[in-house]
Amino acid sequence: MQATTMIYSLFGLVLGLGIAGILTGFADAWRVQAGVGRVHADIRIGWLVPLLGLLVIMDQTQFYITAWEMRDAIPFSYFSLLCVLGVIGTYFLCSTFVFPDNPDEWPSFNDYYMRVRRIVVGGMLVANLAMLGFALALMLTGHHLDTPGQSSSLEMMLSLLFLPLLVLLMLVRSKRASFLVLALLNLDIVAGAVAPMVRAAF
Repeated sequence: MQATTMIYSLFGLVLGLGIAGILTGFADAWRVQAGVGRVHADIRIGWLVPLLGLLVIMDQTQFYITAWEMRDAIPFSYFSLLCVLGVIGTYFLCSTFVFPDNPDEWPSFNDYYMRVRRIVVGGMLVANLAMLGFALALMLTGHHLDTPGQSSSLEMMLSLLFLPLLVLLMLVRSKRASFLVLALLNLDIVAGAVAPMVRAAF
């Protein structure tokens, strides 16, 4: 149990750093928008970067929950630590690309999004596929994931929609299409989070 706690602590630490970096990006963008930041250039924040940041934070939170469900199935070894670090390290590195380091170099954050979107979304895709592959391997070997209950057909559908929408987000080339797919992805995660509570209430 102590070894499992050590692996999960590493997982939580690196993910927490990624989330903190994105929240810092939100705070800096808010300061720029309010005209009280260190950058005084005329910068248009737009919707694409904030929606991407929100998406990454919510997906990382879901990622953390999924890791908790698998915590007892991860053996404590150097190889398993390297695998965990590889997956969550990928997510952390992608998180650092969500907001620009130097906002004054990007008069339009929407333009910045179009430059980095495939890096961030590609990293999300790799991390989610790695986690999905590990979960499927566990289920095929008879391991029972520590889930709180059976998922409804709606929850399953929402989960199945996520990865195809991520792929679509990488493929679309216009800002308007990116906005629509980002909005759908964020709604998909929120709906997936709310669905169990609605099901329990009724």
